[in-house]
Amino acid sequence: FILVAQRFIAAYFMFRLVREHLGLRYWSAIFCALTYSLFSQVALNGSYGGFTLYDGFGIPGLPLVLWLMGRAARTVGYRSFVYACIASAVFGIGCVPALSIFFAPMVLFWFGFVDRQKSVRFWTMIVGFGALWCLLSLPNILGVLVTARSSTRIYRDYSNPIYGTVVNRIASTAQLTRDNMLPLLLVLCALVLGGARTRRCYALAIAAIFSALSGWLMYGLWRIAPALGHTGGFTLDRLITLLPFILVVLGGVAADSINNHYTVSFNIAGVPNHSRSVSTAVLVVASAVVVIQSVAIKAENFDRMLAGENYRAFYQNPDLMRIARTNQQSPSYRVATVASGPSAKFHPGFLWAYGFDTADGYIGVDAARYHEYWSEAQAPLLASDPAVRNYYNEWGGRLYLFSPTGGFPPCKETRVADYYNLSLLTLAGVRYIVSPVPLSDAKLEMLPAPDRDQQITWEKLARHVRAMEYLRGRYPGIPLYIYENRAALPRYFLTARVLRYPSRSQVLAAMAQASTADLASSVYVTSEETDLDAVKNDTNSAPSGSVKLLAWTDDRREFVTDTIEDYVLVVTSSYSSYWKATIDGRNVAAIPVDNSFIGLRVPSGQHTVILTYAPPLLSVAFQRLDDGK
Repeated sequence: FILVAQRFIAAYFMFRLVREHLGLRYWSAIFCALTYSLFSQVALNGSYGGFTLYDGFGIPGLPLVLWLMGRAARTVGYRSFVYACIASAVFGIGCVPALSIFFAPMVLFWFGFVDRQKSVRFWTMIVGFGALWCLLSLPNILGVLVTARSSTRIYRDYSNPIYGTVVNRIASTAQLTRDNMLPLLLVLCALVLGGARTRRCYALAIAAIFSALSGWLMYGLWRIAPALGHTGGFTLDRLITLLPFILVVLGGVAADSINNHYTVSFNIAGVPNHSRSVSTAVLVVASAVVVIQSVAIKAENFDRMLAGENYRAFYQNPDLMRIARTNQQSPSYRVATVASGPSAKFHPGFLWAYGFDTADGYIGVDAARYHEYWSEAQAPLLASDPAVRNYYNEWGGRLYLFSPTGGFPPCKETRVADYYNLSLLTLAGVRYIVSPVPLSDAKLEMLPAPDRDQQITWEKLARHVRAMEYLRGRYPGIPLYIYENRAALPRYFLTARVLRYPSRSQVLAAMAQASTADLASSVYVTSEETDLDAVKNDTNSAPSGSVKLLAWTDDRREFVTDTIEDYVLVVTSSYSSYWKATIDGRNVAAIPVDNSFIGLRVPSGQHTVILTYAPPLLSVAFQRLDDGK
């Protein structure tokens, strides 16, 4: 439904925007509507098949926002403010801040240079539009600002070749040009025929050039990103997402400006000398090309759906749904995913949709400490595969169990120890591992999958048979291998052994060599963490006490501890300085233990321990930047 709504909004309001506010002729508006709604932009995050769910109503809703604000400019009375408020809501609620923060300048450009508005009343509404958008987006924007300071995002080395050498960047620009060749050809045709020489065309052309070059600007700013504090996590390359919209409008405006004296004649049903303007003929042909391209893409996407890239395979896997139902009342546990490799049939981040608490995922702003921990969790693979190591460390917040560059070698079962450190996954509370290939480890037990044989058989059927079965609703899903790690530690436990090391890297190195038993009975900290000095540091006996969970929500953990000595309570949630701890209502220090998790000293006796995630959102701009501590 959302994908259909995206295309409808993009087409309908693009048509109305350029037809009503820019005064384009019918076929010019049709071309703009079809080209933008049948979105195909391989160079923009692989949006080959069209708008994605991630786009929300940001990219497809841009024509709607501009149309609403244009209506506000042309309407008197309270209705103009209603239009402006709806436009703000579309941006603030329907679009992720990572995109909408770059779309906002487009509103200023549009009404400053394309659909020019000069009244003070309108620009007052623009200020109100921006204020309401900021208010609606405030939780997300502040969340990004708060977490960026301790994430890997602002410390990426954008000079790394993985972000593109000069040759790569030229190739990427060429690919982007290819994706938008049709409107560019219309501009060229208009120039040849004496059109496209209007102020509006010049403004759109300059905006298109600036948007196309924004990706290059990012590489020049990487050196100063850490100095930008909380805003260092933002990169200017997202401005490039505006390029398709700008070029589509430019193509329509340029074609519309072709002199109507140029005509073509042809025969229809035996009637000679049937003539149309060159502008109309070119736009009709261009629109037909867009539709044909879209049909070809749909045909290719159908083959990909038959291969497993479809909604049911991602979000209605019967085995995963069965586990989710069975464990609804179980204590908190985690799930991890092995990536598919070159022949990827699913994205590892999709397990969130089942309600699982995942230890991994595709995370926009990933904590530096947890990123380091996850690096050790798959250290055998990263050490032997430089390409994967480089990709993991530098390209986005992809925190899952990677596969080798060329995929797993063909074998009956893949040895977990050859690629991953299962003990570190066990410490992180990973109870289930979902894999596209069979795994082998003494600690893992493969769960029964009643549908797997049917799924494997279905993949071997002829294409036409699979197509008919799929259309009849008999698609069984893709075969997955789900393993239960019965040694998985609880998400909270007590320990009386504290091991200290000079640095975080040495903490991780020691943990990587430790057994599961050692990880369960010890905490690993840096020497500077003195809050645990009062702990007895018993290396021989298990903790003589208990911890009971009272509440576990996204931003609150509540426990009751009962011990005869001082111990360390370990909670395997990702550490942040914004976790605040109290014991019986008294503030205590929550410190990083095991590099990435939360620890605090609990005194002997019975106590109520509460952890609350409380980032100081309103004072974020006044906090200093630290390096993930």
